[in-house]
Amino acid sequence: MADRPPRPWTAIGLGLVFGLYAVLLVAAVRTGAHQAFTGWTAKLLTLGGIALGLLPWGAWLRPRIVWGLGLLGCWALVACYLVLLAPIALVVRLIGDPLSRRRPAPPPTRLVGGPAGSSHWLARPPLPNTLDAARVEY
Repeated sequence: MADRPPRPWTAIGLGLVFGLYAVLLVAAVRTGAHQAFTGWTAKLLTLGGIALGLLPWGAWLRPRIVWGLGLLGCWALVACYLVLLAPIALVVRLIGDPLSRRRPAPPPTRLVGGPAGSSHWLARPPLPNTLDAARVEY
């Protein structure tokens, strides 16, 4: 028989059971570790106890943790873009002129295919007509 998808109420119930288990686990391990030890030792024992307590739930937790971390990564990238890159892009867009298009236009010249004075191309000196002149240029 093919695997049926879990019923929504089963998934919600399982999530509630896991949530209750996790809260009780953290409370119990933290209380025990902090009564027996102090400082970093208590904190490390708390983390170790939580990790051991969640070990039986590993198969159920793994895909959910991967999904959650992927979503968190997407949110972090969007936040970095909005906080760091977007303001810089706006400032560069408003101030910068990478093609130097805002300089005064050259005297009106008639170029092929455009009205006089509308081009931003720079005038270029003519190329030499002979081979000897071209060799001297370079």
